[in-house]
Amino acid sequence: MNYPKEKRLLEALRKGNSQAFEAIFYRYYSKVYHFTLKLLKNKEDAEGIVQEVFITIWEKRKRIEPDGSFSGFLFTVTRNKIYNRVKQKLPQQEFNDYLDTTGSYDQCPNRNFEFEELNDLIRAIIDSLPPKRKKIFLLSRIRGLTYKEIADKLGVSVNTVDTQIRKSLDDIRKYLKKYYPFSVYDRERLE
Repeated sequence: MNYPKEKRLLEALRKGNSQAFEAIFYRYYSKVYHFTLKLLKNKEDAEGIVQEVFITIWEKRKRIEPDGSFSGFLFTVTRNKIYNRVKQKLPQQEFNDYLDTTGSYDQCPNRNFEFEELNDLIRAIIDSLPPKRKKIFLLSRIRGLTYKEIADKLGVSVNTVDTQIRKSLDDIRKYLKKYYPFSVYDRERLE
């Protein structure tokens, strides 16, 4: 999640404020550049990607959610730009080999922070579930019980367990979409 100052910057950016864009550029330029350089191993290509990324940030500024994870959005855009650049330069098999050797999110400099942030958010979402649904979800996902075992333990039907798990997952997805509106599956929106 974003800090209050960053949230104000993102709100201003969404409205087209060029000073907010400049502040965000200076705040993230180094991280994006080093992330890109690490993957591309070419300074000129890395600089070109960084320029493309921030042009995209400006063009897509109205889609940025100030309450969401801007760094997640930024590194998704960056990763997609890198992959597109590599894909243009390499034959398909070499590109697939490149993806296999670099991984996707593993190279992100703030991966651990993002992972912890995401875990905290998921825990908070689970804690906010209705008590019965929360209990069923935790028995399934944390304790690893089967739907039948949960149904027997709680004296409910397997169908009830299934329904409650589905509702829990829907709630989690809904809240995650609010904070992480751009996923890897939204590539075309980010390019």
